[in-house]
Amino acid sequence: MAEFAHRVGIDGPVRAVPSTAIGTFNASLLDVTNAFTLFGNGGVRAEPHLIRRIERWDGRVLWRKEPGGGTRVLDEATAFVVLDAMRAVVDRGTAASVRRHGYAGAAAGKTGTTNDGTDAWFVGLTPELVAGVWIGFDRPRPIVGDGDAGGGELAAPAWAAWMASVRPGTPRRTGWTPPLTVERVRYHETQGHVIGMHCAVERGSP
Repeated sequence: MAEFAHRVGIDGPVRAVPSTAIGTFNASLLDVTNAFTLFGNGGVRAEPHLIRRIERWDGRVLWRKEPGGGTRVLDEATAFVVLDAMRAVVDRGTAASVRRHGYAGAAAGKTGTTNDGTDAWFVGLTPELVAGVWIGFDRPRPIVGDGDAGGGELAAPAWAAWMASVRPGTPRRTGWTPPLTVERVRYHETQGHVIGMHCAVERGSP
C-alpha cells in the first residue's frame, strides 16, 4: 500500500502498516488532489504544474507546457469503478451537500475528517476539472468547539461554490463513459447477487 501511495503521487513518508489502507498518514492537499486526477483520466496520473506558458513582452510564446503525458497507475476499468463509487458519495453519501448547495453537474469525490475535528477535506472531480478543499488552522485545533466538523459539512459546500463559479451556466450531468471492459449489471440489495430485470429490489452498479 505504501508503494502504491507513492505511485499515485504522495511524496511524503508513508508507513507500511495495515492502517495505511484507510488513510492514517499525512499528505498535502496538492498530493491528494493530484492523486485524484488518475480516476478521471482513465488511470493515468497527470503531473501538476504552475506555469502554462512564458511569453515575451510582444506576446510571442517562448515556452509552453505541452498537453498529454502522465504516468499510468491503474488500468482503465479499475479507475472507472472507483470513480463510479465516488459519484455515489456526491449523489447520496457524505458529500451530498454538493447537491444541496446547487451544483448539479456530473461530480465524484471523497470527504475526509480527522478524528479530533482539526481538518475537513473534500477532493472532487468533474469530467473537466479536479479540485481539493482543506479547511483547518495553521496550528491544529478543532474547527468548531465540540470538534464535530466534517468534510461533508464544511469542505464539500466550498468545493461546490467554487466549481459553480469556474463552470458557469449549466454543467453537463452525463458524466464519464465507462470503458468497454466494464459492464453495468443489477444486483439484489439484500441478497447481494446479480439478478434479472423483473426483480423489484435492485440497484445498478458496474
